Amino acid sequence: YASFKGEQLVLLKPMTYMNSSGLAVNAVRKRLSIPVEKIVVICDDMDIPFGTIRIRPRGGAGGHRGLMSINKEMGTEDYPRIRVGIGRPPEGRNPADYVLEPFSKREVEMIDCILSRVCDSLGVLLREGCEAAMNRFNGISVIDKDTNCS
Repeated sequence: YASFKGEQLVLLKPMTYMNSSGLAVNAVRKRLSIPVEKIVVICDDMDIPFGTIRIRPRGGAGGHRGLMSINKEMGTEDYPRIRVGIGRPPEGRNPADYVLEPFSKREVEMIDCILSRVCDSLGVLLREGCEAAMNRFNGISVIDKDTNCS
């Protein structure tokens, strides 16, 4: 649990396999009577360049099996999501193996900056709404030199 502007937040890291994360999300949502529109999902996405954030107010899973599971279990796609790019695997590498591998040394050096920007984007989403967060954070990579993350 955490709080933001006097409201209690529930932070959930499902212990299920990613492909079944909707079971955990929906179980907690039901147990705590959380309306779907109050759910924000943060997930990795290998179809987005490493360190880049993409925020959407709703939508399909785009092939992401964790989001497919959440959409199926909650019966809707109408919740905001913050997708964090991990990039595509190198040619010839199995995507399933790639997402489970440790980050490279260079990537590890950027993790704190990425997490900080994700937290900033979540704060803007909660304070000002999804559109403001999208305008401020979509498409900006920590690799860009103007992100104040060297």
